[in-house]
Amino acid sequence: MSPGSTAVEVCEGSPWTFRNLYHDGFQGKFIAQYLDNVLTGIESVAVFFDNDAYGRGLRNAFVAEAEKIGLTLVASEAYERDSTNFKAQLTSIKAKNPDAIFISGLYTEASLIVKQGREAGITAQFFGADGVDSPDFLTIAGSAAEGTYLTTPFTFGAGGAEAQQMAANFETLHGVAPDTWAALTYDAVGMIKEALEKTYNAEASIEDNRKAIREHLASLDAPEKGYEGITGLTYFDIKGDTVNKPAYVKIVKDGQFVAAEKQLSELK
Repeated sequence: MSPGSTAVEVCEGSPWTFRNLYHDGFQGKFIAQYLDNVLTGIESVAVFFDNDAYGRGLRNAFVAEAEKIGLTLVASEAYERDSTNFKAQLTSIKAKNPDAIFISGLYTEASLIVKQGREAGITAQFFGADGVDSPDFLTIAGSAAEGTYLTTPFTFGAGGAEAQQMAANFETLHGVAPDTWAALTYDAVGMIKEALEKTYNAEASIEDNRKAIREHLASLDAPEKGYEGITGLTYFDIKGDTVNKPAYVKIVKDGQFVAAEKQLSELK
């Protein structure tokens, strides 16, 4: 049960793999539609992507949808993980004058891209994916992070009473507020706990108990059978991908991640 893997391939080809968040095929499409339908004045986009499976897969999903809905792709620049100097790529992108720049990668590089981009005089709207959803992005990028949008599988601002209680308990125990990934992990563990409670047989073999757990999770295949956790209702398709779990959008405001004023409720 993965609370953080979004690569499409994760649930391909194995009946033993499940996840309780969206995959990058959905996320890339969502970001393109948000830029087109929610933000104003976005007609041309550039992509900065991590040259690994996550970065390429998300980039490809975004580009396919962007081209489909009529956004103009003016540049696509790759970088390697752990890179620290992005000035050459940023100079190339700046010359194309895009309205928005989508960063398909993790916060470590994204924070430097945003910081160096603003230092280079780029005024385009930066937009990241869930790999940017880390407090360290704010620390590294500093004031340059202001106004950056990003997607996330969950935000506590959208959670109910149980989510708020979990957040309070977490902060009391650990001294820091929980992030998105803590919430998803909490639900993933909760689903496994429920599966164990409903299926465990002390007299059965390890193999049979494992099979029973898998079969229980696979049986959560419709809304009325799903698991209601703090991140919402989770149920699975035949591959083990979660169905109809939403994406949310955050923006950096006054040095903090907050829920964007406008959300995209469903995809076209």
